Amino acid sequence: MRIRLNGIDAEEVGHGFSEQEPNGAAARAGMQVIVSGVPVRCALNGERTDDRMVGVGFNKAGEDIIAERPDGLALDCCRFSGGRYRSLEPASARAALIEKPHR
Repeated sequence: MRIRLNGIDAEEVGHGFSEQEPNGAAARAGMQVIVSGVPVRCALNGERTDDRMVGVGFNKAGEDIIAERPDGLALDCCRFSGGRYRSLEPASARAALIEKPHR
């Protein structure tokens, strides 16, 4: 199942609905490292966007998997997160990544 993680904005790899963005492949690879080979539970909120279900992912300890992402390859999307991920962004992330217009 393809999931859009609620509350973060990462560059896209291109899926027919968007173009490849410069850091998209690295953002995807970083998340694959976090979820590869481990159980992940997603709390879906019932929304769909770009043919993906929307939700928050949790590891087996019940921790939000976004908190495991210290790589600076995703931004907090305050409109959807209420700012819960902003403190996790490295200082240089906003200057380095493409921000989407939904902000």
